[in-house]
Amino acid sequence: MVANIPRIQDWISDHFQERSGKPFGVRLVGKNKVIYLAKPEHFEQVLTKQASNFNKGIDVHVVFSDFMGNGILLVNGDRWKYHRKVLVNLFSARALRDFMTPVVQKNVQALMQILSQASASGDELDIYKLMNKFTFETFTEIGFGRKLGNLKSLDDHPFEVAFDQRTKSVQRDFHIQCGYGSSNAG
Repeated sequence: MVANIPRIQDWISDHFQERSGKPFGVRLVGKNKVIYLAKPEHFEQVLTKQASNFNKGIDVHVVFSDFMGNGILLVNGDRWKYHRKVLVNLFSARALRDFMTPVVQKNVQALMQILSQASASGDELDIYKLMNKFTFETFTEIGFGRKLGNLKSLDDHPFEVAFDQRTKSVQRDFHIQCGYGSSNAG
């Protein structure tokens, strides 16, 4: 695995293909075992049915707690059960239908308008950047109740820039903490 660090995402994907999507674990010297999952039924087992058997580990908490606090993604045991009980209603079919779906539909309409205008005018679009803006606009409205107006702007919203920078630094720190990279990683 160490030889594959520069292409870790491809290595993980290749490994899943070789194993027909079956979970696998990797243990580096002096580190907790990291388990990789690909299928929804495996995530269900880990996140709900057997959650008490899968501790997130100190590495995860150390790296992510400044960014994510002590919410459901970072806690275990009774604290995890409490957070899950509170959050499960937020993601009910009714919540999806009544709140999330209209937000997504509205942003899809805005996205379609941008794509149609570019098609009609022949203007080039950075699809990667546009899809990031769409995702971030939708995420912030659903998650934080804030409309940034980011999708219709050529400029990146300061919150998007800060969030992206922090996400990249957390990812780098996680790779360092788990032994996948060095402190010089970018």
